[in-house]
Amino acid sequence: MLRKAGHLVTGAGSDDDALQQISAQSFDLFLLGGNKADSGRLSLCKQLRQSRFDKPIIIYSTAALFSEQQEGLRAGATAYLVNSEDLFNVGQIASDLLTIQAARRGIRAA
Repeated sequence: MLRKAGHLVTGAGSDDDALQQISAQSFDLFLLGGNKADSGRLSLCKQLRQSRFDKPIIIYSTAALFSEQQEGLRAGATAYLVNSEDLFNVGQIASDLLTIQAARRGIRAA
């Protein structure tokens, strides 16, 4: 879906792989996903923020409680997507978040 929206996508096989890739190259956005909510994604989200990754982080899950969404946002996620409509539109959501981030940078630079 992200590729269809025109985004370049890179995958990571593990948390360590993701952190290595973040330190080695620049990314505009980070997407953490899976079939259920788990503490591993929250931990990686926190690690990304601690590593000074200041771009949008989207967590998605096909099954998450409201409290789990709140935990994800507290961990540093920009958005936490749950329902299938959100997942179907993840490319547009990513584009919107990147547009917002660019606008904020423009305001800070002024």
